[in-house]
Amino acid sequence: MITKALIVGGITVTCCMLANAEGMNGYVGGGLGVTKLNVDCAGTTSCDDGGNGGKVFGGYHFTPEWAVELSYFDFGEAEFTVPIGGSPVSGSLDTSAIGIGAAYHAKLATDWSFTGRLGIARVKTEATAGYRGLTASLSENKVKPYFGLAVGYSMTPGFELQAGWDFSNSADIAGESGAVHLLSVGLSFAF
Repeated sequence: MITKALIVGGITVTCCMLANAEGMNGYVGGGLGVTKLNVDCAGTTSCDDGGNGGKVFGGYHFTPEWAVELSYFDFGEAEFTVPIGGSPVSGSLDTSAIGIGAAYHAKLATDWSFTGRLGIARVKTEATAGYRGLTASLSENKVKPYFGLAVGYSMTPGFELQAGWDFSNSADIAGESGAVHLLSVGLSFAF
């Protein structure tokens, strides 16, 4: 939890410093929502591949439309139970990512906007399993592409309500992989 807080704080401070440089137009934002991890649930007695997650991002415009962004994503946790020898094995998959990429911002109407995101992310997938009082965990990091789409509504100049979808196909662990999705609602503040 402390590591995630440090990452979010670091992204925010870095973006604020970049935005305060001469000629830069900075912004920060975040969102909360629901997640889905595409996993194979065959052979499980229970499988919950959805959860809660969120994102935090910041960046600066180098043209009115194009920006560079730093992002942190929490893609949530999937939980499962598998019967082995009459006893259940319970486990979870937790996925998060840190990314850098480009964002394209376009006006759709007076108060409406569209944002498209494309970048690379270091995706961390952590698996934990428990069986008869024993617990084991495994963690893997992969660098993979991510993309996102968002629609925003400007409530005041520089303050926007956003609905977004972020995606990566890179939740990899022990040779298995699955796509991760985040549907979120959040806010963005330009300065």
